[in-house]
Amino acid sequence: MDSDVVKRLLKSIKEVMGVDAKPMGVGGGTCAAFFRYKGFPAVAWGTEAEDMAHQPNEYCRIDDMVNDAKVFANMCL
Repeated sequence: MDSDVVKRLLKSIKEVMGVDAKPMGVGGGTCAAFFRYKGFPAVAWGTEAEDMAHQPNEYCRIDDMVNDAKVFANMCL
């Protein structure tokens, strides 16, 4: 929770989205686990439609994907 990558992500989410994100674990696994297993600091994050993940007709909004890309680009600056 106090790693540089988490701090950068939280700061970037705040700057781009205006949201105070809260770090937390998720059930199951994410793609970040594979990177952490190899020793890379990694986090998983993304905007999802309300309660739509892993359901029939799952979708994500284009605006959300664009904002997510802005957050990741901001992290790299």
